[in-house]
Order: sequence, then structure tokens, then C-alpha cells
Amino acid sequence: MELSFDYYKNMQDATLYLCNPDRSLLGALYATNRNLTLRFNSLSELTFDVPKYITNTNGGMIEHPYFERVATKRLIKVDKVGWFRITEATETENSTGAIKSVIAESHESIFKDMGFVEENRLYKFY
Repeated sequence: MELSFDYYKNMQDATLYLCNPDRSLLGALYATNRNLTLRFNSLSELTFDVPKYITNTNGGMIEHPYFERVATKRLIKVDKVGWFRITEATETENSTGAIKSVIAESHESIFKDMGFVEENRLYKFY
């Protein structure tokens, strides 16, 4: 993990990239309310919101190009931090448009979905 700071010792925001489960890049995400909880020897958690409409350089509102693609099982690459897997993406409506609230866990969470088959003749050593 490599974090960078500006002249006033404020941490610079890391870029979020939306990726497919095979780690192929879809594009950069504009996200608000970012919160990263790093836990060592456990699963880290990343939460953020993705608005449906964002402002462009002219001051007008345009639709976020990857809003519909934000879904569970997709990956988020946080620049200089690591990979996260989306576990929950809930969409809510408000006065300014729709917002997706995303909860992602570190990429090691894929091991929670995998299992193993135990044969009857196998002995467990306690």
C-alpha cells in the first residue's frame, strides 16, 4: 500500500476502477462518501456511493457511464491500495436522482464462497 500526501499533508484521494471478475478494466468510477476500513489478518471493507448523474466540465448534468454496471461480484481496484469485491449494491432514489450505495470487501472474500468435499474415509487429526 502506497499512500501519497500533498504539500499540506492531506492524503490524496485514490482512484477507483470498476473491473469484471476476471480483472478486465471497465472504467474509472466517480464515487462519493468513501470510507476504507483496513483490517490486518481479516477482511478489509470499502463503502462508497455512486450517483447516477454527475456534473461535467460545462456544469451540466450527465449520466454516469458505469452506473448500471455497478453490481455484486464485480471488482473494484483502488489505486495504490488493492482489490475489493462488491458484496452489496443497493439503489435508492432521492431528489437529485438515483444513488447506489456499495459495500465491498477485500478480494480474499472469494474464499468464503468456496468449499471442499470431505470423504467418509478421511480422518481428522485434532
